[in-house]
Amino acid sequence: MKSEDPIDKMRFYNKREPDVGFKLPDNQKSVFHPKYFSEKLIRVYYKNTDEESVKKAYKHMENCKKQWPDLKDTE
Repeated sequence: MKSEDPIDKMRFYNKREPDVGFKLPDNQKSVFHPKYFSEKLIRVYYKNTDEESVKKAYKHMENCKKQWPDLKDTE
C-alpha cells in the first residue's frame, strides 16, 4: 500500500448493526498507530572486535541516526 494507511481502508462493525461497516474516526485510532507504514532496518556488521573497529561501527550508526532520526536502537 506504499504510504497509504491500511486502517483507512478497513471497515469496523458493532453489535447493534453487524451488517453495516464504518470507517474508524481519526480520534479513535490507537496511540500505537505508526506514523509511517514501512520499516527501516540498518545492520552494521564488523569482523574485528578491537576497540578501534567497534568505535568505527558506532560512529557509522550515529551518522545513520542523523540521517534517519526516527531510527531506534535494538542492539
